Amino acid sequence: MYATITSSGPKGYHCVDSSPNMGKSVIQTLVQLALPFGNGWHLYVGARSIKAFPVEDRQMAVSYTRVTSNKDDHGRRGVLMCQCIVVNHERFVRLLRKAGMGFDSVFDRPADVETWLDSVSVDTRELNPSHKIDISTEASLKSLNALKLLLGRRTVLRYPFVDSMQWKSVEQAIQTGILRLPTPMMQRTSFVTLTLSTSEPVQILAMPA
Repeated sequence: MYATITSSGPKGYHCVDSSPNMGKSVIQTLVQLALPFGNGWHLYVGARSIKAFPVEDRQMAVSYTRVTSNKDDHGRRGVLMCQCIVVNHERFVRLLRKAGMGFDSVFDRPADVETWLDSVSVDTRELNPSHKIDISTEASLKSLNALKLLLGRRTVLRYPFVDSMQWKSVEQAIQTGILRLPTPMMQRTSFVTLTLSTSEPVQILAMPA
């Protein structure tokens, strides 16, 4: 299932398109949670945010939000446009593994994502602990450990924001850390890769320092 959410218009956050089989309660949850929280997005035009959170019936929603240069009804730049998909836990794990090629590939055709996830091959082997990643993400991987999640503690990552390309290293750190979790934990882990608010109802969040 898929939906498109935007922050523009007189109604504020609202759904502009969704799959026919998506229930009203799920759409309402997506409108409330799919977009990253916070104010001041006009300072981050061109950036993106990936967010995952649970919805009803053992499903996870994954949203891909772009900060656009469009203006809202008050003339403010930074309108958020979001593509959102809803998948079961097994497909969510496949999505996380496949997203190693980039989240853009996952959201090329959101309406067909379930069929695509069932057809693609993914590497299901455990990540090598010595797997080389960008050095700027090492500190975040130390914070993103299974112990914190097992204890129910939130992980907040803070980095200086330079541009959207630099911020992809933060996305990589979050994804790599989650993929090191046992599968039962991985398939329920909520996160947001870029937010401007600590009030996000997720386990892992990343914010500009």
